[in-house]
Amino acid sequence: GGGAIAGLYGWRLQQAGVLTSVVCRSNYQAVRDSGYKVSSDKWGTGVFKPEKVYRSITEAVEDGDESDYVVLSTKAYPNIEDGSSLIAPVVKNRACSIVLMQNGVGIEDPYQKRFPNNPIISAVMFVDVTQPEHGVIEHGLHSENVFGLFPAPPAASTNAVESLAQLASLWKRGDVPCTTTEDIQSYRWHKVVWNASFNPMSVISGGNAKNAMVSHPYYRELVLKVMEEVWGAAKAVCGPQFPPPGVPQSSKAMFDLTANNPREVYPSMLLDYQNGRRMEHEVILKNTIERAKEHGFEMPRVETIYGNLLMLEELMFKNRNSNQQ
Repeated sequence: GGGAIAGLYGWRLQQAGVLTSVVCRSNYQAVRDSGYKVSSDKWGTGVFKPEKVYRSITEAVEDGDESDYVVLSTKAYPNIEDGSSLIAPVVKNRACSIVLMQNGVGIEDPYQKRFPNNPIISAVMFVDVTQPEHGVIEHGLHSENVFGLFPAPPAASTNAVESLAQLASLWKRGDVPCTTTEDIQSYRWHKVVWNASFNPMSVISGGNAKNAMVSHPYYRELVLKVMEEVWGAAKAVCGPQFPPPGVPQSSKAMFDLTANNPREVYPSMLLDYQNGRRMEHEVILKNTIERAKEHGFEMPRVETIYGNLLMLEELMFKNRNSNQQ
């Protein structure tokens, strides 16, 4: 998935001496011709020219290469496509590790079911990065990355433990902050506190990015309350392990970190909505609501937001279809 995440971290991995290829969709031509032009407040500027650029998984398979790591940095749409089926052709042996650099909770199960003998590394990325135009990557100062195995130790195999250690080493060689943990799910839930609030609220508020929401008294308070609700769900699901170490220890602290960011933040859902694309409501909202209910925790605010988001997406595609006809 050759978008903003792939462009930024592919660049850093290339600095570490890693041969990195990408599968691109809409930005294929720009990346193939010129690579990614990266501008980062943290690392400066540079160009990432992938080892190879493919149009599809099929094209990557035809090339005959075998990968040590297959990284998914696509959006997660389990309601539309099975990501584990999508990557199956390129997972050619048991030594190949699958790295899920995606948002949401409850995303790992399909991969563990399809690839029971392959290391599965679940990754949570706290990063402000966008691709405002094809092949152009803009990154701020923030980059906190946490990796953990699924299933977690002690169920993880020796091969998986070694694969995780090697990936963390490569990440650090590229000057990217990296933490490994035996409790990656707490970090996933920590990030979804932000994703389930700022992301959908940016859409249903009428298309407001971070600055407009945090400066408006009503929306500022509403975003805070949604974050508090998701925080409560996370504690119900994860228990005393939540919040995990090394991250803001309250929903208010998470909010302040975003509000005080000098760079404007355009949540990914807002960008998807504005560009007429599907939104990641299944893994960020629906899974969150369902897991919370399994632990006896109700989420009325998030349920309301989820319903509104579904209606907006349905209306968007209905209008598009009508215009095409």
